[in-house]
Amino acid sequence: MELENIIDSQDKMVNFISTNFFDHNISNQELAINNHSMFSYKFNRALTLPFIDYTLFGLKINDQFAYQINNDKFCLYLLMDIDKDALDIVVNRLGHPANVTSEDYETGDFDFLAWHKKGIDLTIMKDRMSTMREPEKLKINLLITNMDYRDLISTEKIF
Repeated sequence: MELENIIDSQDKMVNFISTNFFDHNISNQELAINNHSMFSYKFNRALTLPFIDYTLFGLKINDQFAYQINNDKFCLYLLMDIDKDALDIVVNRLGHPANVTSEDYETGDFDFLAWHKKGIDLTIMKDRMSTMREPEKLKINLLITNMDYRDLISTEKIF
């Protein structure tokens, strides 16, 4: 299932999360012990049918989680392994990121990439928690949200 057609619409995002995810809670302690990619983030929903192949711009999505409050505030987390060519595909489709120069993008001198579109923020964060699968690929977490980022960071005590 291709997600390109839903990422620029709040209504489509809410509908996608409501129909494809179920309530799911796991402690930050368990996430930390397992070096889980979602360790730093709040999430309360997991995919109902995780065996379905999901893509964004034709690129494979490894896993997805969501954080939803009151059916209108959401964050969809897309976990992906991408190389420079795949990152270029994302940037070509979304446009140049708002937070880096062209030179910094080309040299890879960034911690995250950010776009602001129609009330939705899209941010690619480098995943520093999980083990790298392939050396030439970058593990990323693409956040698609209409929430303030401060509300997405987990503050749960770990130990």
